[in-house]
Amino acid sequence: MKNDNRGFTLIELVICMVIFSIVVVSVFGFMLASARSYSAITNRLNLELDSQLAMNHMENYIMDCNTALDYVPGTNTLYLIYEGSSTTLYDVHIFQYEDGKIFYGLGEDDATLHSGNYFYSFTTATGLLAENVTEFSVSYFRADGTEITSPNGSKAVSAVITMTLTRNNVDYSATKTIALRNNPTISVVQ
Repeated sequence: MKNDNRGFTLIELVICMVIFSIVVVSVFGFMLASARSYSAITNRLNLELDSQLAMNHMENYIMDCNTALDYVPGTNTLYLIYEGSSTTLYDVHIFQYEDGKIFYGLGEDDATLHSGNYFYSFTTATGLLAENVTEFSVSYFRADGTEITSPNGSKAVSAVITMTLTRNNVDYSATKTIALRNNPTISVVQ
């Protein structure tokens, strides 16, 4: 028997290198696509969680509001007026959207009622509720389903919160409808 110890030819090595390179590039491309998909899904789930937490927090306060509500689109601020410790003082809960964040604040016995409008003295909400917010709005509805578009003393039976969060080019939009237990009035808060 004759032993052939010549090894591989140059052409055989080049063909093997090309095939190996194609396999490596394909596997790397698949891994990169999987990593991007995982990152996008993780970002979306985190945004969904952040949105749900913020909306649930707001829902608790909006649902139980017992005196008055006011959402001011120009300042992106939601005011909730609760009965205070006396018949002339009211608590003010504020949800304020500013610079991609929603802040919460509370002024206990801080508001007073004059000529149908509520006046308060504390200035801003400071507790961070949500980040990466790109849109925030609140709408109110009467019992017949029509939207209340301005503070006019109407009784609201439901509120709808709409929020969009964005992180790393991933958007998540959510809308939550809240039944109001105490049918507060839609009044001006200043």
